[in-house]
Amino acid sequence: MENEIHNDDEPILRLNCHGIHNEEQPDIELDGGKVEVTIFNKQDAPFEQSPFKVLLELHGVADDSRLGIDLVTILEISDSMNEIGLLKMKLAMDFLAQKLSSADRLSVITFNSHGAFKLCPLRQITENSRKEIADKVNDLVAGSSTNTEAGLKLALRVLNDRTNTKNRSVAIMLMSNGVEDAESRAITIPIMEVPVYTFAFGSECDLKVVLVGISKNSKGGTFALVQDSDDLNVAFSAALAGLLNVCIEDLSLTVTPLNSSQLNKVNADFCPQSEMVTVMEPITVTFGSLYDRETRKVLLNLTLPEVDKRFSVAILKLEFKYRVNGKEEFDSDEQIINVTRTEEHKDGEIPQVLAEETRIGTASSEARILGFARALEHSHMNPKTYLVPTAEPKDCVTETSPIPEAPKQEGWGFGRLKKAAAAGMNMATEAAAAGMNVATEAAEKLRKEHDLRAAFPGKK
Repeated sequence: MENEIHNDDEPILRLNCHGIHNEEQPDIELDGGKVEVTIFNKQDAPFEQSPFKVLLELHGVADDSRLGIDLVTILEISDSMNEIGLLKMKLAMDFLAQKLSSADRLSVITFNSHGAFKLCPLRQITENSRKEIADKVNDLVAGSSTNTEAGLKLALRVLNDRTNTKNRSVAIMLMSNGVEDAESRAITIPIMEVPVYTFAFGSECDLKVVLVGISKNSKGGTFALVQDSDDLNVAFSAALAGLLNVCIEDLSLTVTPLNSSQLNKVNADFCPQSEMVTVMEPITVTFGSLYDRETRKVLLNLTLPEVDKRFSVAILKLEFKYRVNGKEEFDSDEQIINVTRTEEHKDGEIPQVLAEETRIGTASSEARILGFARALEHSHMNPKTYLVPTAEPKDCVTETSPIPEAPKQEGWGFGRLKKAAAAGMNMATEAAAAGMNVATEAAEKLRKEHDLRAAFPGKK
């Protein structure tokens, strides 16, 4: 392992901001082309009431002054990374992959006591590589103890052995709970010119000793504590700000349904939204800063009303607000999306929308299982109250019961985890298996402390 040469980094192909070879004319340009917006939707819809989807892709237009980034991520997969920490780490990787562009390359390394392993070499970011990297990361499971030193050494070798180095900047991101084996001495590794950004997904006492020390040994690295999944975008955006140029600030999108169209749902990862009052009211999505070459996607789910004749109708209005270089706020021109209502409509969805729906489904399953895991964690911290997740992860029922009811409460939650696993979600299966072990341990502890037969007469 020590003598391996890691010169398998992918060459940089000239791609457009969509990560594909053919150029595509944008539908909207903000501030002379600082941001381009491409709209994907079917051009027709049937007479009857029907669902309709619109995909928006926002692209920060490349600035030739920005160097492409070669980023190596080091992921801890030891037993000390509990199920919640592992889920947070997978969500963080999805966030990072969405921020990088075709000018950038990403390599993923995992480590535990068995050593460090290169999950993939430095790969140019495209739609295909994003998906392939995400699939590999989502398949990770925790095991063994922690050899942080091996992970850091391998990351440095990947950067040192690159074939393509011209006009490239480099960085390492280390995600761990900070507790390393006694024989691991990551804090002593000479890092020199490479910035190392460290992220802690736990609360153990030596977090700062190891991870802060590693970041300080590097040139420009920082340490961040990620205590909650809501902190992910803040922590990783702060690190990326030093690597990626901001082209637009305070960017927001307002979507207004028109002519009795109903706006049922807006999917925009990591972006806050205004409250949906009714399906007929506008919704505003806040993006914050948009980096050069970054792509953001927004999937809009609508319902079109029933009509009785063929005609072209406006169904949506799009408006953007933003700042450039801290100046006053700009308003974009209105963009109207029209659809032809016809009997001869085309069945099926367009490929870009189908691909985004698949990606959202994967991310939603991760968030759902994280919600279950956090609910279970809460039940052990507060033995008097148990949060029982319903079919929708954001909805919970709070019930108060005596301690002997705990196994039943946890059983309800795991019943839903089993349904998620039956739907084919690998992460749900992993979380259910790990969670059942926790539930079994909790039940055994309760049996020792209480006579459950007294609480449930006739049961043995």
